[in-house]
Parts: sequence; C-alpha cells; structure tokens
Amino acid sequence: MKFTINRNLFLDKITVAQKAMASRSNMPALTGILMSCNDKNELIMTTSNGETAIRVVVKNPALTIEEVGICLVPGRIFGDLIKKLAGDDVEIELKEDNILRIQSGNSDVTLNLLDVEDYPEPNFEANPDPVIIKSSLLKEIVKQTTFASSLIDSKPILTGVNLKVDENKILAVSTDSFRLSKRTALLDESFFGMNIIIPARNFNEIAKTIESDNVPVAISIVSNKILFKFDDVMFQTRLLDGTYPNTDRLIPTNFSVVLKFDKQDLISAIDRVSTLSSNQNATTVVKMVVNEDGTATLTSNSPELGTIKDSIKPLEFKAEKEFTIYFSASYFLDALRAFYSEQVTVKFTQPIEPFILEAENDEGLVELVLPMQGA
Repeated sequence: MKFTINRNLFLDKITVAQKAMASRSNMPALTGILMSCNDKNELIMTTSNGETAIRVVVKNPALTIEEVGICLVPGRIFGDLIKKLAGDDVEIELKEDNILRIQSGNSDVTLNLLDVEDYPEPNFEANPDPVIIKSSLLKEIVKQTTFASSLIDSKPILTGVNLKVDENKILAVSTDSFRLSKRTALLDESFFGMNIIIPARNFNEIAKTIESDNVPVAISIVSNKILFKFDDVMFQTRLLDGTYPNTDRLIPTNFSVVLKFDKQDLISAIDRVSTLSSNQNATTVVKMVVNEDGTATLTSNSPELGTIKDSIKPLEFKAEKEFTIYFSASYFLDALRAFYSEQVTVKFTQPIEPFILEAENDEGLVELVLPMQGA
C-alpha cells in the first residue's frame, strides 16, 4: 500500500473515523483504524468499538494511490502524528514486517502496526428503501430530544430516543421519567414505517459527525442496527431492544395558567436565582409564584448561603388566580434551550402536575417538565 494525500484533508477524515474507535478495549485491534486503498483510487477508513462503527471513503483529487493494500494503524497515535506533521502532503507506505512509513515535510516516521487479521471488520448493510431526511432536520431533532433521555442504565430503554416514521411523518421522543421531549416533523416524501430506539449518546455523535446542513441522510434498519449514510460517511450503531413506553398520555391538554415569555429573559432569570446553589451537582429547586397580573416571582434558597429572589413580567398571560409551583432549574433551562424561537409559552395545569413549553416558531416541539416538591 502506498499513497499520497493532502494532510488537512487526511486529518479531517481521520477525525471523523476516530469517533467510533475504542479508546480502551480488551481487543486491542478495536483501538485501531483499518485503512485500505483500492484500484478505484479510494482510501477507506473503518473504525468500530463494538457498539458503533464508522466507514469513511475518501475519493478526492488530493489523493493519489500508487499501490493498493490494507493495514491497521494504532488510531490515537496515528491521528496525533498526522496532526503534528508540518508538510502540506503526507506520503504513506506499507513496508515489510508490518511497519508503516510516514513522510511529510522534513519528518520521516516509521510506525509499528496492529495485526489486520485480528480486526473484526463490521458489515455496513444498507436497506434498499432507506428513509431520507435532510441533515438540518436531523440535527434539530437530535438537539431537541437527546438531552431529556436518561443517564441511568437501570432503565436501559430510557437511555435512548424513540424514533418513528409513519409515511411522511417523523416523531422523536425521549424521557428520563422526570421530563420529556417530543418533536414531530414532516418529511419530503413518504416511507415505510419505522419504530426504533437509538442510544441517545450515539444519536448525538451522529449529528456531530454531519458537517453540512444541506445533505440528504439515508437511514437504514437492518436486524438490530441502524445505518446513517451521508456524503462519504457511513455511521452504524446498535439499537436498544424493548418497547418504548407510551408517553402521549403524559402530555396535558387543559391549562389554568398560560405565560408567554421572552426566552432569553426567562433563561437569565432562572439562571440568576440558581446562583446560590451550594453544590453544582445538586438539583436547584426554584419556586415560581404567578400573581394575578401575570408577574412571575422566582425564588431559590440555600440553607448555607441564603435566599435569592427575582421577578419577570410575561409578554402575555392567562392566570385567574395566584399560582405556585416548584421545579428543577436545570430541567427548565434545558427545555428552554431546546427552542430556536425567541419567545416561549409555558403552560401549567396544577402545582403537582407536569407543565409544558411550546413556541410558535418551533412547530412540532413539546417540552414537558415534572414539578418538584416544595421546600
């Protein structure tokens, strides 16, 4: 194997491939990047950590292949080397005794390789009729849902996002039992039905891997795996087994108090009253009192540090009588930051019932937060 490639291009593709590379593993081969060159002038890089896998196909005028071949490079050190080289181009050559020679600028490096035969190369299977979604919409769905999934493995099913496709409608739901995020949207065309649960952390990584907002993403389900294909990248991850709970019944439809806020003003007010939290890892409980004129007074108390109070006037309100509710500051802030709109409407039912957030310019997005017990 022998090829020459632009260093910046090479580094960009290595960085993408490294996202699925195991940092530590009982199988050392999984800490490597499988690189192969074929007679189509393509450089293919594959990584896997046993749960996710990525394949990057580089076909570019800045790549020149002189000899085809395959090797398994130690992924972390290889990426660091390419990053620190000073030349514009990098020449890679596979030598005897499983050694790779790397030349760039004034640098000449020999690198011991991992054994290719030890690598369990993943099978990237694509469905002949994939679901096609715009990358911009996929990124929105990820941003607006994954944060509400559970971080606790005691309920594995809740560590994922329930993704459904029904003809031209896509629905994504996540919950950790204390909050819920639901996003619906329309696709450009109709597709066969899909109902899967994808691990939230992997869903996040997929969104980070897609650089462009204007590329189609093809989604395939084969067996217990989901494959996202876009540009020159294939990103595959396992799915979670089980049935996702029916969350529709959790979202209230009748409200006694409705307040529309400037989103940034409300974020700032909640953030201010959270300042006296003595433990940054603890949940800051905020008390909100809505007066008959709609003014919302926010209060938080720290026995060690003191009490802080702030108030904010809504842009619009419906409040027949004074209303008091307690909530987690971090959960409320997360929900607010999921919206792109400048104005957000908060709808309350009863002090002990969940409340929801919606916005006119974020059609199809509902954020739900459960209240907390008052101090």
